[in-house]
Amino acid sequence: MKKSAALHAAAGACNEDIIAMLLHAGAAVNPLNNAGQTPLDVAQMDVCGPQDKDRTQKVSDLLISHGAKRVTELDEKN
Repeated sequence: MKKSAALHAAAGACNEDIIAMLLHAGAAVNPLNNAGQTPLDVAQMDVCGPQDKDRTQKVSDLLISHGAKRVTELDEKN
């Protein structure tokens, strides 16, 4: 069974409303799933579909505005 935070699931579903709710409730913004991905990594995998780049960007921007990082950015600080 894969470990994944609710924020990963919301990012994977490209659901801005759930992401905003989770962040407002204090969800950790950079947890890693079993694949070693942050929610931002998941959001930037074109999960909204190639024809909906604007929605992908909005989800990414929302996460970034709350301090989200790609896993490579987290590694650089260690």
